[in-house]
Amino acid sequence: MSKESQYGYNRYLDYLHLKASEALSLKVEAEEKVRKDENHKKAIEIATKMILAGFSDDTIAN
Repeated sequence: MSKESQYGYNRYLDYLHLKASEALSLKVEAEEKVRKDENHKKAIEIATKMILAGFSDDTIAN
C-alpha cells in the first residue's frame, strides 16, 4: 500500500473509532436516562401510595 493510501486508511480508521466512541457515549447516556426515569417513576408511585395511606407531607418528603 502506498504512503498516501496508508495515510487515508489510517484517517478512515481514526474516523470510525471516533464515531464508535460517540455511539457508545450516546448509548451509555440513554441507558442512564432510562434508569433515572425508572427511579423517578418508582418514587412517584411510592409517594402516591403513601399519600393514599394517609402519611403526612413531612413523612413522605423524608
